[in-house]
Amino acid sequence: MAADIVIERGRIITMVPLLPVAEAVAIKDGRILDVGSRERVRNWIGPETQVIDAFGKTVLPGFTDSHIHLTPTGLDMMKIDLGGCRSVEDIQKLVAEKAAKSSAGQWILGAGYNEMTFQEMRPPTRQELDAAAGANPVCLTRLDSHSGVVNSQGWEKLNMPADTQGIGIDEISGEPNGNVRGEANNFVRNAMHGLIDNTTRKEALHQAAKMLLTHGITSVHAMEGGKLFSDLDVEVLLEEEPRLPIHVRTYWQTTDIAKVLKKGLKQIGGCILIDGSIGSRTAALLEPYSDAPDESGVLYFKADELEKFVLEVHREGLQMTFHAIGDAGIEQIITAYEKALLAANRIGHRHRIEHFSLPSYSQVERCVKAGIILSIQPGWAYPNALTKFTLPARLGKRTDRAYPVGSLHMAGAKMCGGSDSPVFSPSVLIGIQGAVAHYRCEERMSFPDAIAMYTTGAAWAGFEERIKGKIAPGYLADIVLLGGDLLNTPTEAIGSIPIEKTIVAGRIAYSSEA
Repeated sequence: MAADIVIERGRIITMVPLLPVAEAVAIKDGRILDVGSRERVRNWIGPETQVIDAFGKTVLPGFTDSHIHLTPTGLDMMKIDLGGCRSVEDIQKLVAEKAAKSSAGQWILGAGYNEMTFQEMRPPTRQELDAAAGANPVCLTRLDSHSGVVNSQGWEKLNMPADTQGIGIDEISGEPNGNVRGEANNFVRNAMHGLIDNTTRKEALHQAAKMLLTHGITSVHAMEGGKLFSDLDVEVLLEEEPRLPIHVRTYWQTTDIAKVLKKGLKQIGGCILIDGSIGSRTAALLEPYSDAPDESGVLYFKADELEKFVLEVHREGLQMTFHAIGDAGIEQIITAYEKALLAANRIGHRHRIEHFSLPSYSQVERCVKAGIILSIQPGWAYPNALTKFTLPARLGKRTDRAYPVGSLHMAGAKMCGGSDSPVFSPSVLIGIQGAVAHYRCEERMSFPDAIAMYTTGAAWAGFEERIKGKIAPGYLADIVLLGGDLLNTPTEAIGSIPIEKTIVAGRIAYSSEA
């Protein structure tokens, strides 16, 4: 029997303790056939075998993004990219350029701005967008998706109830200034996603999946539907999933358990919001924001309602997960999990918390004791605008305990890594870079531990540890070949290492040479 593909002369990081590094790997019928020395694996080469010479470059198990909004990632690829804007004027220029190419009345959509990097240190107002957009409605989303801004044309079309929590008000006129956060942001985002047709959704899914392959991502835990998006995203994804070039585990961000069970899903949640985000000052904190002493964020659930829902899901045997960023939000969901486990002990539940950005040490210990998986985004911890400007402004001294990836690992927490795309770059290498070069030296992780979050840790979080996350015989042949030696690359350059090949279930799904 000959192999379909053999990769040789590589630095193969297997994630198997007994054979952490190998020289070659053989693939047959979508599975790993053999892994070991070049001399041994070459015995599987036949006349039809494709032999790939890695030339000493790093070979890894295919990456899993454990927290991605797959449909929104593709949809945002179709919007104006506002990530490079450094002023309100920059946004106006991009909106005006798009308006000049659009028909009257056509929505202009943009995403990714961060007002903390603007000269004005504030987002634009609806009047400023009016000046740029003319007759077009505009809806722009902040990089964290938890706040945004709509112009006057858009505001009129959306017809939001005036008493909706989170509507920004102009201090002089007393009228809405177009800015939204909290429930108002949820209303706007859900309304906008409701305008998208399913053909566009399918196109977005395939665009996103194709892009993810260029980052070495072979599997995703897709957090779809819910208040920030649309439940139609889930319907289309489940229909289109067999035709996508990556593996997908779908988490429906809904509190309607019956719908999830009807679809045959074994998991529920994702960004079911316990709270919001630090950047938008909607993450729920135990103490007020440093730059807004009258604000402590938002809790979207009453404690008794959340506890009732968590217990019901727990008893149904589903895995569940919730978005919790601030320490007050984290406290609420940990308490709900603890009460559910006390009422109905269940071995192997693998419940999760997404983000877990600002925990206390005691909260970390409680998660370890309860067996709660922490789904984190270490890319945020690499020194950037968030860590340099937003966190110090919003949190003050509490910045020192944000994104404590090293502490979580040292405490023995089960962890998996994700990007939260489209909020952040889906590059796993940037995530690894954030973990090994954290903005605080005390929180830095080793390379193997950082890699594990996107391989073995992610496989565990998805109940797939027997088929994914390792380069070992019998495992799915999901493999990524880097364009360099990961372990000998300066930390500041890790995120720039190219991906040469991505193999999904034994098929070369992406090649930089194509």
